[in-house]
Amino acid sequence: MAMTPIGEFRRKMEAGACVLGGSVSFTDGLVSDALGSEAEFLWIDLEHCAMSPEALAGHLMACRLRGVPSLVRTPSHLTPFVKAALDAGA
Repeated sequence: MAMTPIGEFRRKMEAGACVLGGSVSFTDGLVSDALGSEAEFLWIDLEHCAMSPEALAGHLMACRLRGVPSLVRTPSHLTPFVKAALDAGA
């Protein structure tokens, strides 16, 4: 059975392997599309970058299309911030 991109990422992390990814702070989803073919994961930073839910959704869709896992850093641990990221597809 083929492993999903996030499953492979988790397997590498649990094994202590080095994984290389990029941090995304631009709002344009084309950034994730361009980086997705070269990175093992993308980290989308909402804490230091104001990004609309639509922009986040664009990044998450680009990651899915490229088959690269994405991590989202929310500006807070409070429910409205986490829920907005989850509603966008994180």
